[in-house]
Amino acid sequence: MDYETLREINPKLIYASITGYGQTGPYSNRAGYDVMVEAEMGLMHITGARGGDPVKVGVAVTDLTTGLYTSNAIMAALLARVRTGMGQHIDACLSDCQVATLANIASSALISGEKDTGRWGTAHRELFGVLCDRLGHPEWKTDPRFVTNSDRVKNRGEIDGLIEEKVKQKTTQEWLEILEGSGMPYAAVNDVQGTLNHSHGKLSSR
Repeated sequence: MDYETLREINPKLIYASITGYGQTGPYSNRAGYDVMVEAEMGLMHITGARGGDPVKVGVAVTDLTTGLYTSNAIMAALLARVRTGMGQHIDACLSDCQVATLANIASSALISGEKDTGRWGTAHRELFGVLCDRLGHPEWKTDPRFVTNSDRVKNRGEIDGLIEEKVKQKTTQEWLEILEGSGMPYAAVNDVQGTLNHSHGKLSSR
């Protein structure tokens, strides 16, 4: 039931296959499991707390993204068949799709040729000036420890501590209201029920 046999019967056939590590190469006969590919292809290395152990993502994200890449490729193949009258073989694998989702981190490593910085937990570059103003500490913007992004990276422990101390003084909802309209990305961390009952989606009522 391989593609080459079936295309002889129906050249318009669009045939999609998903494997763990592709049709060729040293790992082609390995079984494909999401968590193994997360480990092998870099995702676990960049996921988890700074200084902590690598961890897998909470859902089988490599399986999911591979399915999404494959479904998009099938739609592209359908459009191509309208133009050419011919089908094609879509060969997707977990390992390739996982490397692709490393995105900007992989790009930076390729460009710099240097080892990446590993896990940073939930830390992310911030719109620092806006954050300082909304937290009620505009003086942090001119503090020599925090003026530039490189300064803030160097003094990450200090600025993270100051921010954490400040945000503990109000509820999550109060901070959401303070940050509303700031133009800065922000979000509450919701559990699954909180997500299903979220005012933006009301998923549980659909």
